[in-house]
Amino acid sequence: MFIVYMDDTNPFTNGMISIHMEDDLAYYILKPGVPLFKATKNSDTLDLRPGQLSFFGVYNMDTDYIKSYEEEYGIIFAFETTHPYKLLALDHPDTKRVLYSRVPENIKKILKKNYGYTTRSGQRESDLNYDLALSQYLCDQEYQGYATDTMPTDMGGTFHPEFMICNVNGLRPLGRITNDPSRIANILQEGRIEQASRLLKESRKKPPASPFASLGSPFASSGSPGASYGSPFASSGSPGAQSRFETSPIGKISTFSFEDMEEEDDNDENKENSHSRTNKELFGGLRKRKRRSYKKRKTRTNKRKRRRTRRKKSTRRRR
Repeated sequence: MFIVYMDDTNPFTNGMISIHMEDDLAYYILKPGVPLFKATKNSDTLDLRPGQLSFFGVYNMDTDYIKSYEEEYGIIFAFETTHPYKLLALDHPDTKRVLYSRVPENIKKILKKNYGYTTRSGQRESDLNYDLALSQYLCDQEYQGYATDTMPTDMGGTFHPEFMICNVNGLRPLGRITNDPSRIANILQEGRIEQASRLLKESRKKPPASPFASLGSPFASSGSPGASYGSPFASSGSPGAQSRFETSPIGKISTFSFEDMEEEDDNDENKENSHSRTNKELFGGLRKRKRRSYKKRKTRTNKRKRRRTRRKKSTRRRR
């Protein structure tokens, strides 16, 4: 369980954050020198990416607070603002009223479900995907970010103060707070397990891909059987990427053109045109051709027998 402290370490109450009203919206103003926490379970180092939005928590060096923060978010790093930030106060009553009336329907749903807008309880229900969608929308609208003080949750608890900053260029690192090697190793291991579990869940949600999805139609618009199969190296810049058939995953497929066809002898048992070769390589056409040839031989043999029988009967009549 994440521990939230309401003492002089909370910048919302210790004078480090002030409220500013503009265009009927409330903003939290962070002064230069406000320390913040950020954590990760993926690495023992953390470099902020300029121009990319990021989430932060309240800086607090209480031992129990740090322990609970590590359990929830991972290895802790400290940062400090180097210039003022004007962050939209999402938990302020004026912001709730005005912002909700100005955003599109998909953002309204997020504000209602995840930030308690238009509800009496005003409960916070954090979901990373929805939190990111709202954050990206606000950044695209040229807000500097948002902030919230403590908020009630749907589980009867309290959601910690939160800061989302669109551009982290105004932050400088203060160092890593989590330094116990065994603690770091355990957090990283936990992060790998959580990531594997998340990937497994995502893979189960996706429908299985058809093994023939990449083959396309066996007859492309160029009139060549297999022309739509393409090369497996076409996007890699590999030699041979210009050839559709030389690097085909099914083997070399001969091109086929009706202009190349010659008049064929239906009685030729060993006939094997380019189309039958393609069928043989792709679908085992050789065995099927043999069965057809056998039927043809049997039919011709029966015809010969009937002709001989007719000749014998004709000879008897003459006699």
